[in-house]
Amino acid sequence: MHARRGEEVSTFKEVEPGRFTFFQRATLGAPISETWPTLRDFPQIAKILIPAGVFQWVEGHSLPKLPARYQLTLGDLTLQEEITACDEREHAVRYHLRSPGLGMQTYSAEIKFTPEGEKQTVVEYSREITLQAGASVEPLKQIIDQQLVALKTHFSRHA
Repeated sequence: MHARRGEEVSTFKEVEPGRFTFFQRATLGAPISETWPTLRDFPQIAKILIPAGVFQWVEGHSLPKLPARYQLTLGDLTLQEEITACDEREHAVRYHLRSPGLGMQTYSAEIKFTPEGEKQTVVEYSREITLQAGASVEPLKQIIDQQLVALKTHFSRHA
């Protein structure tokens, strides 16, 4: 994704019927020394991204042991996901949906933090989603937009 330094980006594209890509880029008001440990603490980042969700490790129990499987429960809905990569050098975590849920047949994502000077971090969040037949992408777009706002808000106290 090409963007000027500090520019916020949010794109959404249907790459084929029912399959979508999302890309978000924003500057967070905290240094990498704070943002990266938060991202590596998956129960904490899950609480930031999905405040109403209940996080539970299923297998692996934490990073860096991979695969690390967990579930997020939202009311009577449970999503089962798996962390597949944690890159300490690149400050990136990759994960995917293990079974269909919330209208998604498949979901894979990478969230990456890059230092921006001494007091800020750039977050890049890439997702690919294939919807279940008849599902709408609109609720997912809203959730994804809310998650970027939640990240920015959480780390805004340093801005």
